[in-house]
Amino acid sequence: MEGGLIPFYSIGNGDYFCLLTSEEVNEAVYYYSHENSGIEKEADDFQEWLIQLPFFLR
Repeated sequence: MEGGLIPFYSIGNGDYFCLLTSEEVNEAVYYYSHENSGIEKEADDFQEWLIQLPFFLR
């Protein structure tokens, strides 16, 4: 995947939650949008992402 992204969760529409390989410590979780090929930081660490995941999936 482009931009050093490591996808780990597919939304099913071409979008992914990813880690970024260019970070020294891969803690933050990013959202990759296939429509604009952009990434947006979703959470500062994996635990924060897990806590907010049920709200995203509603």
